[in-house]
Amino acid sequence: MKFRCMEKYQMNLIKSFPRKVVRSLRCYWDRGQLAVYRQLSRFFPITESSIVFINFNGKGYGDNPKYIANEIIRKNLSYRMIWLIKGNIDNRTFPKEIKTARINSIKGVWALATSKIIVNNVKNPLPFIKKQKQYYIQTWHGPFGLKYIENDAREHLNPYYIKNSFKDSKMTDLFISSSNLQTEEFRSAFWYDGEIMECGMPRNDFYFHITKSDVAEIKHAVGVEEGKKILLYCPTFRDDMSTDAYNVGWEAVLEALNGRGEGEWVILIRLHPNVLHAEKLFHFTNKVINVSTYSDMQQLTAISDLQITDYSSTLYDSIILKTPIILYAPDIEYYQKLRGLKPFYFELPFKLTRTNEQLIEAIKNFDYKDFTKELESFSRMYQYYDNGHASECVVEKICNVMEDVSGSK
Repeated sequence: MKFRCMEKYQMNLIKSFPRKVVRSLRCYWDRGQLAVYRQLSRFFPITESSIVFINFNGKGYGDNPKYIANEIIRKNLSYRMIWLIKGNIDNRTFPKEIKTARINSIKGVWALATSKIIVNNVKNPLPFIKKQKQYYIQTWHGPFGLKYIENDAREHLNPYYIKNSFKDSKMTDLFISSSNLQTEEFRSAFWYDGEIMECGMPRNDFYFHITKSDVAEIKHAVGVEEGKKILLYCPTFRDDMSTDAYNVGWEAVLEALNGRGEGEWVILIRLHPNVLHAEKLFHFTNKVINVSTYSDMQQLTAISDLQITDYSSTLYDSIILKTPIILYAPDIEYYQKLRGLKPFYFELPFKLTRTNEQLIEAIKNFDYKDFTKELESFSRMYQYYDNGHASECVVEKICNVMEDVSGSK
């Protein structure tokens, strides 16, 4: 009992620290990890058939790394695959061909130190310094950005994050691009002049091969009854971690949706991993369901009949699927100052709403024919590379790298 009280006191003390103090402590912790890594990595030789995957700095089996790993399994390639995790993640959610390791554990450090190939989708700091014979693939976790990122937004972002992002780009051997817009963004925002594979995003391959049985299985997994229509709400995070923009009148939204006479609707709430603390703002029921920790965003998008978002690049997925989209951005002026939106954002063929009342009206008056016509016109203006075969292209590259031990920086 005494130890529990002490543990609770320590947690409350940490929570009371100013954000700057927490950042400083994290910085020293990361430096300590890197120092340990430098010492350990000298003694571990590269395992030529080993690949390590990282998804959102330790999240579960999802995003681009998942679909690359799936393709390796489908091809029955004899590579040793390790997935780095943190938090309470059930190992049973991973294929039997994949082993897991905690990011900050000795096993995790060993995996990073010895794997021939590292596949990552974010630029958070890792206890990792790339060796000469290692090959680093940065898939990123979204298509073209609607907001400014990294080098293009350095005045708005934490200098510590910018420093780590710069280092990540300098050790990257390959980026994966889904469009001409994304290729341009990688060059500009990521200080990158290396190889870019313009093949589409591996995670989007799923959209080209999904079946009715897949849809039924996903709906069952998230608790949606067969026959119900689905609205997916997936806002992005704010750099100051504010949550006021997530204040939506969901009862009124459901009433407007059901009033269209197209069937009964349910709402899925998918918060960004950076703001999971905002879950407490919502009253979840069997009609408003929390899917923020569901590991595969592509599956959620694929079963949705309507998406509401703000500045999130997830809307690109819905463009591929031709799923209706409504933008809800009540803090757009503030967000412009906080991070900045590209002019491209205001060219999107989606209704932009700023209040709950405007959102309700947009739902009531939504016209599928007009939306389809505007979306087709918009899509012709840009070059997209997704065709359902991105994972195959990336795995082919991995095979070539595995065969050519001298093919890295």
